[in-house]
Amino acid sequence: MKIHISSPEKQQEAIEQIQSLETNGAYEVQIKKLPKARTTAQNKALRVYLGLVASALNEKGFTVNKVVGWSKTLLWDPDFVMMIIWRRCQVKLTGKLSTTEPTKDEYYMIYEYIAKRLVNKFGINIPFPCKLEK
Repeated sequence: MKIHISSPEKQQEAIEQIQSLETNGAYEVQIKKLPKARTTAQNKALRVYLGLVASALNEKGFTVNKVVGWSKTLLWDPDFVMMIIWRRCQVKLTGKLSTTEPTKDEYYMIYEYIAKRLVNKFGINIPFPCKLEK
């Protein structure tokens, strides 16, 4: 059992699960502090950034099918950018599937990786909408 405690309710749930364990065996409980995930500002900025990337790719004629080789012509939207560009780079760089998992430092690393490739491949330079802290 793995429990992510991020609120008083989740803390209580963890306590109840531990209390419900049968005492006829041995258990190991490990508690570790997780690195701070993205901030609210980073979350909002990420959504803005994804929209800016989608608009820039569409304006330059780089539809989804031209970028990833799909047969159907689709225009970019923030969700496509998240799924096809951001998340793929995130998994490659961090091994983390959910966008809620990377630390603030990892967000900076993912952005830098994507920004460099957007410039080199498509001539698109989009700064992140807020200051990213290293």
